[in-house]
Amino acid sequence: MIQDFRVRNHGSIWMFTPLSEAAKAEVESMQVEDWQWHGGSFGVDHRPARVLVQALQLNGFVCSEQ
Repeated sequence: MIQDFRVRNHGSIWMFTPLSEAAKAEVESMQVEDWQWHGGSFGVDHRPARVLVQALQLNGFVCSEQ
C-alpha cells in the first residue's frame, strides 16, 4: 500500500511528511505556514494532530504513524 503521509509523534509536536503527489497537493490547500516546515515535514501541535490524521484518512489518504 502506498503511503501518502508519514506521521511521527515527538510528544508535544507531531511531524507530517507528505510523500505522494496527492499529499503534497493537499498540503498546499491546507495553507501550512512557512514557520511550520522543517525540511520536508511540517509540525503540528499535539492537541489537534490526531484530528488531522483522522481527517486525512477520511479523505482517503494513507497515513503511517511512527
